[in-house]
Amino acid sequence: MHDQIFRAFIGRYPKHTEFNVEKEIFPLLDQVFSKRALEVLAQPLAQMVFARINHHTRIQSVQLSLMTFLAEPLYFAVNVMLFGNGYPSDSFDDFRIIDESMPERFFGSPYWFLPSVRARGRLLPRGVDYVRKIHIPANNSALGSDFIQTLQSNGVSPEEAACHLLTFSWGLHANTQGAIFWLFLFLLSDPVALTAVRDEIDRAIKHEFGDLHGFLVDANLKNLDGPCFTLLTSAIMEAMRLTATFMGLRVANSDFELKNIDKTVPVRKGEHLLGNVDALHMDESVYPNSRAFVYDRFAYCEGKFRMDGKPWFSFAAGRHLCKGRYLAMYELKISAILSLYLFDITPVGGPPPPWWPPRSQKANLGFPRIENITVQLHPRDRVEVR
Repeated sequence: MHDQIFRAFIGRYPKHTEFNVEKEIFPLLDQVFSKRALEVLAQPLAQMVFARINHHTRIQSVQLSLMTFLAEPLYFAVNVMLFGNGYPSDSFDDFRIIDESMPERFFGSPYWFLPSVRARGRLLPRGVDYVRKIHIPANNSALGSDFIQTLQSNGVSPEEAACHLLTFSWGLHANTQGAIFWLFLFLLSDPVALTAVRDEIDRAIKHEFGDLHGFLVDANLKNLDGPCFTLLTSAIMEAMRLTATFMGLRVANSDFELKNIDKTVPVRKGEHLLGNVDALHMDESVYPNSRAFVYDRFAYCEGKFRMDGKPWFSFAAGRHLCKGRYLAMYELKISAILSLYLFDITPVGGPPPPWWPPRSQKANLGFPRIENITVQLHPRDRVEVR
């Protein structure tokens, strides 16, 4: 899959080397994205995200893009956290331009290519410059240094290494941006859900952390993964259940019998198996009223990110389970908590939102795409800001 994403993002397949992503990079990702490593690594994330949005609390009211408001702070903070200060973390606009064209690029559909080609032309030289300067202190980082050194030790040139790194960056950010965007679309269209989740956030910050400053200091993975954020976690999982669109494709490496409830299906070595995740997520026997956003559907998880129990495959499954799932869930919680605690967010032209239900575009890659939404941002009067 990395080679296909590389082709879509860069415009060609990777140059032939001895480098193997699954063999060389996956073990590194397992280490950096483990829960234990993230407990320490991700500690400053809440403070960095807050620093990116704090200036809005000093403005009485502002209209802005919902995607930019939610996704840009995460894009910047996660890049700095993983790749260091030398990485082009201020490249959000170019990243979004390329991302908007990725479904057409991936599937080979016609599209107006010039904006994304220009954005990629601006981003690639900055990536190459980062790779060439990977040994300077500003670029010392949790992931970037080892990532680039692994590529270089396998004979990958700086130009090609930058292409691999930017391709990886797309996978790191694109689905998280889609998930946070859709979470807020559902919340903004459901006043009951929005009020319930916000009230829970207000209570947690007051009673579990003392105040906003206490939250920013202690908002680690462990403290956010518990009953004080039961409804928020449930709403995130429910939004992802409804919108994470992908198929699980596997190739049998031996003959076996596939169990399907009370039946078995013979599978032969070399045959392809296609898992329809949407069919599982929309199964009325498992999820009654399956096409509705039920914000407390996963409240039984008690705020923990659990993938047992009901079938929930928004982070895939098996040996191909998303390696960044703990970081992604942490990002989603940080963004939602700070955004809902600090601001009243209302759709321009609503409520009810004039864009609901949203009309998804035909070509999607990961999450359904819709036109961007403009919202009105008002600082909440009662919260303290330091």
